[in-house]
Amino acid sequence: MKLQHIPTPNQIRSAPPERDEPTKDWCPALRSGLLPPGLRDFYQSTKFLSASRLAGFDTASKRVVTVYINRLFGSLKECIVEAQEQAEEHQTYLEGMYDPIKGKQDEAAEELARRKTRAAFRLFMIDIFGMFDVVAEMIAVFLPGELDRLRVGRSMFTKHVYEWASQSLPAPGIIISPARPHVERLHEYIRREVVDDLIGGPWFNLLRVYRNKVTHLGHQTWQAYGLHAADDKIYYFLPRSWPSIFERDIQIGPSDRQLAKTWREHMAEALMHVDISTFVEETNKRAVTFVDGCVQILYGAYRALGVRRVDEIAGALNEQTMANFTTFDPAG
Repeated sequence: MKLQHIPTPNQIRSAPPERDEPTKDWCPALRSGLLPPGLRDFYQSTKFLSASRLAGFDTASKRVVTVYINRLFGSLKECIVEAQEQAEEHQTYLEGMYDPIKGKQDEAAEELARRKTRAAFRLFMIDIFGMFDVVAEMIAVFLPGELDRLRVGRSMFTKHVYEWASQSLPAPGIIISPARPHVERLHEYIRREVVDDLIGGPWFNLLRVYRNKVTHLGHQTWQAYGLHAADDKIYYFLPRSWPSIFERDIQIGPSDRQLAKTWREHMAEALMHVDISTFVEETNKRAVTFVDGCVQILYGAYRALGVRRVDEIAGALNEQTMANFTTFDPAG
């Protein structure tokens, strides 16, 4: 089907999003219990993201900002829900992977399970970082101009927010922004949770590496190692170095020669110390909790200051053609 074959509509209707109850796409997520309290409170206190509680709807700039805020909240909601779905799917397929202890084998089913397990992990990582990047966009909207290099529509958490939090917050100038207390609170929170924390800092850095590798290079470039535990189950562990090539440490020669490392020493050095199921489960919990902490700070900024600099935000969201592509047909 080509665009020119679509008949012209008789009418197009649009109305300001004023609501007295959650929209249909939010109801299942609210019922699921997956949405954290800060996100729920923000959604409900704005009358379910009604225009009158956001930027308004009576000018083009206000309409653009109001609709964009609605989309950001919807994206964060879906990332949270989908991350949980991918975590569950990952565990389901993980249990169907090759296990020599089972005895009976179904090679086709095991190969499918292996591929689906890795696909679910890849999508899980995309959803986790989707949460982070949506939060970066929310910061740009609710604290406009407060973070250097952070621009609405172009926000990246790792590049613009994490790096900002990794550095000391510059001292305020002669004129102090009314948003300064919220900026300080946000900086202190992000730095504490994913920069300085003895677990959170290394966790976030490893998470960032995995997100980049599994999304850009695909399934076969990273490996999980299945190890047989005392309970007769196979547990899979992810490496914490890149690239992890187990064959690099094979020693060729007599079997009685002195080893540089024991097997356990090598595993302790090369792998995470929790299995992949635990890593996915805890990553999901930690990411949602961290994101909600950011949302709660932004909620405080919103309650104190509202949605500010609407024309400036709308200008940053000025629609631009991404490419000249329209069709695969040279004739048009």
